[in-house]
Amino acid sequence: MRLVLTLQVNICALQNVYSYQDDPRAYMVLVVYTCKIVGGELKAGGDVSEVQIYDKQDIPKRIAFSGVRQAIRDYWNVQMLRQAERD
Repeated sequence: MRLVLTLQVNICALQNVYSYQDDPRAYMVLVVYTCKIVGGELKAGGDVSEVQIYDKQDIPKRIAFSGVRQAIRDYWNVQMLRQAERD
């Protein structure tokens, strides 16, 4: 699979499906997968004008759309659970 961000990835798992209505353009459905990067380069492409990688503590507080914010929270919650299981 090749993402808009020009990365080649293998899909590991479906994280969740989110729906939200806080985008004034339309009712949105967001399907989020966890993936492993297997190639390519992280750079903007298509309708993406800029990309940036953040450490968890540096993720901006102001992220558009509730579904995206919830997906980020869910991802980190799962990572914390996995870490607790390993400890």
